[in-house]
Amino acid sequence: MCIRDSIKMISNFDIVAGDILELKDGDIIPVDGILIRGQTLQVDESSLTGESDVQFKIPYHSGNLKQNHTPFLLSSAKIIEGHGEMLVCSVGKESKLGQLADALEGESSQTALQDKLEDLSIKSALYGFYASILIFLVMTLHLFLDAYKDDTFWKLENFNQLIQNTLTALTLIAIAVQEGLPVAVSISFAYSVQKMKQENYLVRKMASCEAMGGVNLICTDKTGTLTTGRMTLHKIFVDDALITTAQIKDTLKPDQFSKLFHGICYNTSSTVYTAENGQIEHIGNKTDCALLEAAMKCGLKLESFKDSPKIKRQIGFNSIRKYMATVVEIEPKLVRVFLKGAPDAILNHCSQIEKSKHNAKLSLQDEMKGVNNMIEQLSAESYRCIGFCYKDVQISKEADLEHLVSANEDELLKDMIFIGLAVIYDPPRAEAKSSIEKCNQAGIDVIMVTGDSKQTAIGIGRECGIISDQDFQNSKSVLEGYELRSILGQTTSEANLGASEDTQASNIKNFEAIVDQIKIIARASPSDKFLLVKTLKQIGKVVAVTGDGNNDAPALKSADVGISMGIQGTEIAKEAADIVLLDDNFSSIVTAVKWGRNIFDNIRKFIQFQITITIGAIYIAFIGCCFIKESPINPIQLMWVNLIQDTLASLALATDPPSESLLKRQPYQKSESIITKEMWINIIIQSIYQCLVLGILLFLGPNFLNINSSIGSDQSIREGPQWTHYTILFNCYVLMQIGNQINARKLKIDELNVFQNFFNNAWFLSIMVGELIIQFLIVQYGGKYLRLYPLTFQQHLFCLNFTIGSILSVSYTHLT
Repeated sequence: MCIRDSIKMISNFDIVAGDILELKDGDIIPVDGILIRGQTLQVDESSLTGESDVQFKIPYHSGNLKQNHTPFLLSSAKIIEGHGEMLVCSVGKESKLGQLADALEGESSQTALQDKLEDLSIKSALYGFYASILIFLVMTLHLFLDAYKDDTFWKLENFNQLIQNTLTALTLIAIAVQEGLPVAVSISFAYSVQKMKQENYLVRKMASCEAMGGVNLICTDKTGTLTTGRMTLHKIFVDDALITTAQIKDTLKPDQFSKLFHGICYNTSSTVYTAENGQIEHIGNKTDCALLEAAMKCGLKLESFKDSPKIKRQIGFNSIRKYMATVVEIEPKLVRVFLKGAPDAILNHCSQIEKSKHNAKLSLQDEMKGVNNMIEQLSAESYRCIGFCYKDVQISKEADLEHLVSANEDELLKDMIFIGLAVIYDPPRAEAKSSIEKCNQAGIDVIMVTGDSKQTAIGIGRECGIISDQDFQNSKSVLEGYELRSILGQTTSEANLGASEDTQASNIKNFEAIVDQIKIIARASPSDKFLLVKTLKQIGKVVAVTGDGNNDAPALKSADVGISMGIQGTEIAKEAADIVLLDDNFSSIVTAVKWGRNIFDNIRKFIQFQITITIGAIYIAFIGCCFIKESPINPIQLMWVNLIQDTLASLALATDPPSESLLKRQPYQKSESIITKEMWINIIIQSIYQCLVLGILLFLGPNFLNINSSIGSDQSIREGPQWTHYTILFNCYVLMQIGNQINARKLKIDELNVFQNFFNNAWFLSIMVGELIIQFLIVQYGGKYLRLYPLTFQQHLFCLNFTIGSILSVSYTHLT
C-alpha cells in the first residue's frame, strides 16, 4: 500500500522518492527508506548481508537508536514481524539493489591459462609455418634441379610432384597449428563441469574451473559454509552441570524435564515438522526451531502444545523485553507460568533457583555468581544461551484465574524460579576441519570473513582449524572490520559498492606485510569483504571468495573465482558468481580446487603429447626432402596422424580424472610457464627416441628387415610390395605416438610408473584400443588410398616393439 495523495495499491515500478509505504508481516521491501511510524519491526536482511540474525527496526524519532536498533530499511529485506510506515528515500539505481546491479556490469577478462594457450598456439603455428615453408622450398628446389638437369622441366609428372610438395607442406602446417588445443580445453572443461555437478558444484562460467587450480587464498563465509547454517541445541546447564543432548533423558528427572521442555514448546510461535522425505523442516525463529527440534527428538508431540486450550495467556517476544511468557493451566487448580528468553532479561524476574539434586529451591542471589560465570564462559566460546524459569500458582476459584490472566506483566512474572540454560550454536560441518587441513596441504590460505562477533568467529575458527593457539600470539591473526579498514587506509565503514573501480586501498604495503598472518576478519560488512578481495588481487593473490547475500555480489564479481551458495544464496549472488555450491559446503570448494588443478594438468599432458608428435612429423618430412627428395609419409597419412594428434588425443588426455595427490602440492602461479622444465625433458627424450628410430628405419631398415627400399619408387603407383618399407616406417611412427600417449599422462620426472591409475579412465583405454584397431585396418586394407602395403604378423610385432620402447625410454629417463 502506498500513501501519496491517498492510500492506494500501486506497482513497485511506480514507487518514487517521497512516497510512504505501509509495511506488514511477509512484505519484501522494494526500495530504501526510513521507518517513520509503527512498532518495532523484525527484519530479515540475510538476502543482503548473508547473516541470519534478525535485525530490529524502530521509528527514527523513538530515541532508542543504537547499533542493532536503527530506522533504516533496505531494498530486498523481508518483514518477519510487525507493521509500520516507511518514507521512501531511494529507488531504482539509487537504491541498494541498484548499486549492486551497477557493480555487476562489465565484461570479464581472459584467464591466465587462456593467455598462455593463445601465446603457445601463435608460436607453434609460426614455427610450423617456417618449417613447412623450408621443407617445401627444399623439395621444390630438388624438383627444379632434377628437371633442369634432365631437361624435363615441362613434364606433367613435375607438376604433379609440385602439387604433392604443396600438399605435404600444408599438411605439416595443419599438424603444427594447435587447432586441437581449443578442442582439448573445451573437452576438459565440459568433462570436468559434468563431473563437478555430481559433486554438488555447479559451474556457471567454464573458465572458473581452470582458475580454481591457481587459487592460493580463499575468503570464506562462516554461516552455512563452514557451519551447518542450522542452530542446534548443544548442551543444557542444570544443577550446576552441563549435560549433552544425549544425556537429557537419563539425567533430567521427569518433573525437571517437563518444566524445561514444556516451557520450550509453549513459549514459541515457530513450527518444526517432519517432511515427506524424512527431513526435519524449520519455520520461524532459528533459535526456537533448534529447541523445538530437540524437544521432538526427546519424544514430545509438538502439535499438542500449539494452540492448546490449556494456554490461558501469552506475552509475545519483542526486542525490548527479550523474553516470551505463557500461562498454562496444568491441572484444574494449578497454573504454571513458563518464561523463556535472554538470561539477563529473565534473571531479573527470578528470586530462586531450582536444584533438583538437592530437592530444594535456593536463593538466586546466593547462586547468581555461578550462573553469571557460566553464561560468560559459554558466550566466550561462541555459544548462545537461552534461560528458562517457571512458577506455579495455586488457584481456588475461577476469579483467581481471571485475575492472574489479567494481571500486569511485572506482577505475573514476579518471584520466578530459575531452572537452567539451553546452550545453542550453529555447529561446524563435520568435514570442515579436514577440508581446511587439505587446503593448508595444498598451499591455500583460508580467511574466515564473517559479520559475527570476534568471540563467535574465534570459537568456530578454532573448531574448524582455521586458527590455532599459536596464531593467538599474533595480534594480527584476528581482525575486526574497522581494524581492516584502518590498515588499508579506509576511513568509512561502507564503501560505495556500485563504484567498484574506485574502491582502492591506500596502504597496500602495510597490508602486504601482515596478509599471511590474517586468519579471521570478524564484524565485517560486505563492503569490507569487497575491499579485502580487491586488495588481495592487487598484491598478486589468486582469490576465491564465497558469498550468499546481495551485498556479496561485488566481492563475488571482483574475485578471481566467485562462489555462491546454492541453498542460502540469493539470485543476485548466484548471478554474480562463477560457481554455485549446491550444498553450501566448504568441502565442495576443496573438490573444485582438485578439479581445477586437474584441468591444468590435462591440458599440459595434451601439449606435451602434441609437441612431440609435431617434432616427429616435421623431422621425417625434413630429412626425407633433404636426402631422398620426398616425404616418406604422404599427406593423407599425415592427416590420420593429425586426427590422432588433435581429436582423439584431446579426448583421451583431457578426460583423465583427478587424484588426491593434486592437493599435496602448491597452486599454479600466474607467471608459471605452461610448459615446465620437466615437460621439456620428456618432450626432448621422446623426440630424440622417435627421430633416431625413424632415421634408422628410413635409411637402414630395408637392410636388416630384408625388404626392398621404397625410396625412389614410382609415386603414380598407389599399391604394391614396393611400399612395404614406407608402410613399416608409417606404422612405427603411429604406434610410437600411441605409446607416447601413455607417457604424456605423467608430467613429473619423479612419476616413475606411467601405468599408475591407467585403468581409471575408460575414455583413454577405449580411444587407445580404437586407435590400434583403426591403424591395423588402415595398414592392411588402406593401401589403394594411402599408398601402403599389408604387413605380416611378424612385421606388426616388430613395429609394436617400438611402442614399448617409446614407453621405456621415458621411464628410463625418470629413473636416471
